[in-house]
Amino acid sequence: ILLQRRARELGIKLQFETEISDPRPFMETHDLVVASDGLNSKSRATFADVFKPDIDTRKCKFVWLGTTQKFDDAFTFIFEKTEHGWVWAHAYQFDSETATFIVECSEQTWNAFGFGQMTQQESIAACERIFAKHLGGHPLMTNANHIRGSAWINFPRVLCERWSYKNLALMGDAAASAHFSIGSGTKLALESAVALADYVESEPDLEAAFRKYEDARRTEVLKLQSAARNSLEWFEEVERYLGLDPVQFNYSLLTRSQRISHENLRLRDAEWLAEAEEWFQRKAGAGGNMLRRAPMFAPF
Repeated sequence: ILLQRRARELGIKLQFETEISDPRPFMETHDLVVASDGLNSKSRATFADVFKPDIDTRKCKFVWLGTTQKFDDAFTFIFEKTEHGWVWAHAYQFDSETATFIVECSEQTWNAFGFGQMTQQESIAACERIFAKHLGGHPLMTNANHIRGSAWINFPRVLCERWSYKNLALMGDAAASAHFSIGSGTKLALESAVALADYVESEPDLEAAFRKYEDARRTEVLKLQSAARNSLEWFEEVERYLGLDPVQFNYSLLTRSQRISHENLRLRDAEWLAEAEEWFQRKAGAGGNMLRRAPMFAPF
């Protein structure tokens, strides 16, 4: 809303819910075209031979939904064991009234449920049943009613060799995707937008601006992609961890991306980490003053 308000103040025409299947007509009539059209970018596909995307399609199936249930405490992960296997959700507040609710599972579980043969409404109803106790009577919603059949997909890890062509620049997931489990995709795209705007203003032409844009943002994107890959792979193998003691499982979940280290956890929540360290020492047979030692000093 803030960005929309500022755009209107600057006299920018805002147009929503418009399908753009080919960027070329816009490239002919505009000085600069920024394509931030997502994982399955049609702009990227139009010039695939130029952008040379490396696309790694991952194991799990997911569907992107929303709900009016509140998840405003923090990024919330929910794991439910069903008759067909584990299904989990990534939930976070989107605005004051709506939360994003991404449902994910292994392809084996997805096939066992028959999600691929369900209509979107049947699929949503099944997810509502699975997560009923967490939704508190609130419905799940989709913004993919225009898609025929199932809206479930496998996550594509995308990284383009080039991010620009002529007067067209890719941005966000269209250029490089970060798995939704670390919740940084929008932040990454906005930071790229800020960088591109700065370079368009400071550089003598678009070619120079695009060069600076790619050089500056690629390193940051690769750092985040690395963390996102670690997190993605953790969720792909999550059934290995779901049988762990809750303390050990939570520690594994919190450190899955490797961006958060043991000592970084102490800065974030010293009380919780102290309890986890004591739990670990007790499991190792320590007692007394040994309970407050770092894990590396636990007895064999």
